[in-house]
Amino acid sequence: MKLRFTEKAVASIRRSKAHYRREASASIAERFNADVIATASLLLRSPQLGRVPVFDDPKLANLRTLPLAGFPYAIYYRVEADAILIVDVIHGARDLKSLLR
Repeated sequence: MKLRFTEKAVASIRRSKAHYRREASASIAERFNADVIATASLLLRSPQLGRVPVFDDPKLANLRTLPLAGFPYAIYYRVEADAILIVDVIHGARDLKSLLR
């Protein structure tokens, strides 16, 4: 099994990392990045670790979520036959339905 990131997830990670670099420090930005990598790596060992949120939209079926340990973000992902697909990394205060479409 391998990790795959959507373009949307990569863009979200870069945007959040840039925010932490600008608003806090380079070391906080690197900690955020390391937290994303560590959490995603956990999914390789235990793909079913995240919870399955309930959404009304059928396009969001089979989506799982796992929060980051040190930041108010969560990884949204799908378990595929040969990979963990990271769909997005989203701050907890954001409107999930509009962001995940």
